[in-house]
Amino acid sequence: IPIVRNTAFNFSLVSFVKLLRLFKSEKFDLIHGNKLEPLFSFALAKYLKDIPCVLTMHTPYIIHGPMDTPSKGLRKIFDKYVTFPSYHLAELSCAKMASRVITVSQNLADTLASWGVNRNKIRIIHNGIDTKKFAPVIDSERVKQKLGLKKHVVLFVGRLEKRKGPDLLVRAIPEIKRQVKDVSFLFVGDDNTPCSIKIVLREMVAKLGCEEDVLFYGKASESELLSFYSCCNVFTVPSRYESFGLIVGEAMSMAKPVVAAKVGGIPEIIADGKDGLLFEPNN
Repeated sequence: IPIVRNTAFNFSLVSFVKLLRLFKSEKFDLIHGNKLEPLFSFALAKYLKDIPCVLTMHTPYIIHGPMDTPSKGLRKIFDKYVTFPSYHLAELSCAKMASRVITVSQNLADTLASWGVNRNKIRIIHNGIDTKKFAPVIDSERVKQKLGLKKHVVLFVGRLEKRKGPDLLVRAIPEIKRQVKDVSFLFVGDDNTPCSIKIVLREMVAKLGCEEDVLFYGKASESELLSFYSCCNVFTVPSRYESFGLIVGEAMSMAKPVVAAKVGGIPEIIADGKDGLLFEPNN
């Protein structure tokens, strides 16, 4: 049954009717869903047949929504007082209806508990990394030459959105260049999302006069991503929030030193000064 996105709570009346018929005609032992999408199926499961439900929570909308939604004027006011609180209430309803709630970090578990979700039904399952796939076996020098990168490479991987903090790395470029010569900054990630700040980033780079030092690659394939991890000297995660930080684990699996913001679940992966370096968010 398809979910219609970009509607209120991803709601589709047609899908809801199909779900209702399915619940009446079939017997389910368990319902599992992610984030906000299972709201209506959870409600049907709970109130029609008392079927146990399991919810896996990632980044709550009330956290990423204000960062990722590029609204202005009256729309910004509407989002602040209507959209974000409504989505927050819907996500909390999912969590409270669920028999078990799985979170990807202790930080997120603590956040949900502070919002009134019963801590006794929360379980933590960290995201896993395929260490056989993310292994340092690629010729990094060949990759650097192909992309025209300099001797030292600082890598950013993630959507070019405010929450991921690529603007913080751009602002740090002049300071890094003063301390490290012959360095390139490689930004890899989807730059065509509705929340993309790629135009702002390019303007910042131009204003700093760093065009020759920065490469915005865009969205990469899996094989390309592995080669980019391999060629970097430092991997940086300047995010303003990460419920877990999967890319941190991927870079560490590739034997790359990581410098990351001390936000969300990242400190559960990195012990500052031991497994990598942590810095205060927005610094």
